[in-house]
Amino acid sequence: MEKSSANVAQLLPARKTVVRGIQAFVLLSLLGTLLSMWWKRPEGLASVLSALEWRFALLLVPLIGLDYWLGGMRYRLFLNGRGFPDVSLWQCMRSNWANMFMGAATPFQTGGGLPRCTSCGAAGYAWPTAC
Repeated sequence: MEKSSANVAQLLPARKTVVRGIQAFVLLSLLGTLLSMWWKRPEGLASVLSALEWRFALLLVPLIGLDYWLGGMRYRLFLNGRGFPDVSLWQCMRSNWANMFMGAATPFQTGGGLPRCTSCGAAGYAWPTAC
């Protein structure tokens, strides 16, 4: 099923929604991490934090973004062809994130392929081709 570029643009969430979601994710992740560290203080945490080089820790943020982008590009390389002529990078990144989540959430990473099929199928692509 081919899609025009106008239809693909409608699949993307609004910029304001994406920014709000990223802010909420970062805030809740930070609060959860701080709460768990306060509740179950690991021994030697103060020495680990004092020895941490923060410039390297700040370098992780763009590297994580690069990892997500490259994961999406990998899916785009595999999915963009005769079966998926109009697969967007955003859809490929969503498939990659779904795979990473299910691979981490299921024992022995057995559930990684199903989210790719689901997210591509929900975008309107044929299920056999998506899987």
